[in-house]
Amino acid sequence: MKDINTLIPFGWRVLIQDDEPVTTEGDLNKDGITDIAMIIEQLQPNTEEAPERSLLIAFGTNDSYYFKIMNGI
Repeated sequence: MKDINTLIPFGWRVLIQDDEPVTTEGDLNKDGITDIAMIIEQLQPNTEEAPERSLLIAFGTNDSYYFKIMNGI
């Protein structure tokens, strides 16, 4: 299985809440292969605005690669 960090676009990171990354794994499309869903946020210099956030869904394949779907990016 690929490292999930390779799925995250440059300039973004996995959202951390309660000292844990906001990710989950499961068979989302019922094909018997593990998929990953995570909330990612854009890295920003210190500003008072909240960073842009997006849902990233990565569907697993038989080759241990993922097909990414992102909204908001």
